[in-house]
Amino acid sequence: MKKILMSAVIMLVAAYGPAFADNITVNGDMGSKIHFEIDKRVTTVPGLQNLTLSFVAPETFTSPTYRQDVRGFNLKFTPPPQDQKSRTDGRGNRVIAASWKTPPKAIDVHLSFDAVNSTKLETVDTAAPFPLTKVPGDVAYYLKATAQVQANDARVKALAVELVTDVNTEFAAVQRIITFVVDYIHYVSPPERYDALYSLASGKGNCQNFSHLSAALMRASGIPVRIVNGVTLNKPLNITPGAGGTLTFKMGQGHHSWIEVWFPDLGWVPFDPQQTALFVLNRFIRIEVGIDNSETVNDGMVHWSMTDRKQGEPTIREVINADFVDDKVALNGRREATGPKNYLLFPLVNAEAKHIDVAAPSPSPDTGKGGMFGEIGHAIKNAFGKAVAATSAMPSFFSRIREKTRTAFKAEQGAVEEVPLPDEGPVTLGNLEFPADIDFVFPPAPAVAAGDGSFEKTRSFFVETAEYVTTKRTQYAQVFVLAKPLKLEKVGVALHKFGGEGQLWIDVCRDDNGKPGEIIATSNLVDLDSLSDKPGYRWTDFSFSGNKPLIAPGSYWIALGFTGSPIVNWFYTYGKPVGPADGTRYKDIFDKEWSGALNYEFNYRVAGVVVK
Repeated sequence: MKKILMSAVIMLVAAYGPAFADNITVNGDMGSKIHFEIDKRVTTVPGLQNLTLSFVAPETFTSPTYRQDVRGFNLKFTPPPQDQKSRTDGRGNRVIAASWKTPPKAIDVHLSFDAVNSTKLETVDTAAPFPLTKVPGDVAYYLKATAQVQANDARVKALAVELVTDVNTEFAAVQRIITFVVDYIHYVSPPERYDALYSLASGKGNCQNFSHLSAALMRASGIPVRIVNGVTLNKPLNITPGAGGTLTFKMGQGHHSWIEVWFPDLGWVPFDPQQTALFVLNRFIRIEVGIDNSETVNDGMVHWSMTDRKQGEPTIREVINADFVDDKVALNGRREATGPKNYLLFPLVNAEAKHIDVAAPSPSPDTGKGGMFGEIGHAIKNAFGKAVAATSAMPSFFSRIREKTRTAFKAEQGAVEEVPLPDEGPVTLGNLEFPADIDFVFPPAPAVAAGDGSFEKTRSFFVETAEYVTTKRTQYAQVFVLAKPLKLEKVGVALHKFGGEGQLWIDVCRDDNGKPGEIIATSNLVDLDSLSDKPGYRWTDFSFSGNKPLIAPGSYWIALGFTGSPIVNWFYTYGKPVGPADGTRYKDIFDKEWSGALNYEFNYRVAGVVVK
């Protein structure tokens, strides 16, 4: 029986560009010792009573690829609560609830622990067939449909069948679904809703949507999935792929949602549907699990009652800190000019369907019928010299299903169709969606009625994703692509001023083989004093009123320039919702070569007039 080998592929982009993107085949280890802390202040209002704060104590977790070892958990309340209880819920989460009948004006919470995290990218062997033939009772709970994971919806079922109809290993089925999801959803924060059907209708969502849609499609296929909530840390991870250059992989620091998939021979294995399959990075802190994000609400829950609702509601300030006491990353990388249009990270996988508690004959090994493994097979051959059966190319398979799905949901509320550029007239284009004017120290979470005159707030999934772009040593640039001639009027970037003094400007550069080249236009200067001191990110527009350059169709780069000592952050979006794989670049200010690439896309807008 042939074995199917899948290469470890670091996929650092989430764009639906017209060309194939490079993959990075990798193997190796990541290990860290992290001292983790959360400081939270809850400020009450007059008339508030019976306040309860709940937290989930993270547990040690082991999987074939990712391990989290938690030590020294400590939770302190100031002033101390009048009552404190600990329980283990039906999903195995250890919930700690602290209560005050008459709460003080402010309560400070300090939570801390040490986590020894490791991610090992070694060969994963799985003999799980597809469809699964036997699921234990406690695991079968995670096959259920919910209001957020609509696995029993006819459209979800039909899409799931189309994605996995011709595979016979569980790994292949899961990979098909994850590859579809990471290509299909355009990351936005906040979305209008968080459920799977909204994601299918709109093609949008945050981490909760990625998790819910993945879970819905897998559960519709008979694969158990549970939702995980935790925290991601913003320590960058660098990979040098082969001949040179650096790929920097970075998450925002804050609350995050991902999934764990059950395999009969592996147990629960973590996936982050935004970027990784069969593992998560050691920059993840795993805290709470459940059937969906309506169930995983105990960590960070605030519950209270009011004598007079007009007095308002409590405010919550939360600061997350993580000190990497030790951090070792040993990853071997190599560029491969093959792969899906959107990237994922995979470890090396040996998938061979065998008997697992069933008497029926073993199915033949999955050889990628229908095109799922076509391009991945070429990557394996290039990286390891192994010949793997391959048929039609994977990108055409997923492009077809993606477009068919979007067409089927056009009539759904919230569906958004792409608007082409007009033949002439004013336009604005770019990566436009980000949470403007949000103070991330006070993450927004609306209060909801909980019955009997009580209310509650859950934690917020707003995560500050931004780069400090006015250092003295580093320059940053973002690509944009024009399909028609444009008379450029202004370029806007999503900035937050933290202090300092000086001036900012934008250089527009030609594209030089996928990197910023010759400067063709420079904006007017913007004085830092003119930017608001109010917390949050908002558009800062740079005018080209002096020359309004006429730009031909093609790729161009926005490079942010500065003088003086400004302290400014530029907001970014996970993945590549608009541009190509290497469309976000950086370099040392003294280097000529823009050798650094980033796994995210800065938020920008280009405004002008399309001309014939």
